[in-house]
Amino acid sequence: EGVASWYRWQDCDCAASPDYAKGSFLVVARQDDPERSVTVVVNDYGPDRAIHPDRVIDLDAVAFEKLASLGAGLIDVTVKLLQ
Repeated sequence: EGVASWYRWQDCDCAASPDYAKGSFLVVARQDDPERSVTVVVNDYGPDRAIHPDRVIDLDAVAFEKLASLGAGLIDVTVKLLQ
């Protein structure tokens, strides 16, 4: 559990994670509405915990928009390993 941010990279259901290896599939759900979730594949490392210690995942903008508007910037999420 923690905070998700977003970045625009490949326009995909993908993400950067400091905890899971590239190629891992994760289910990311809003903490305040667990029915809103997205399955992503990790294809990058980040966010840097030294700079953003509360952030657990950086979602590509396409994946983030399935959970909240980009204008929200940050949302509280739960991350679970799918594969």
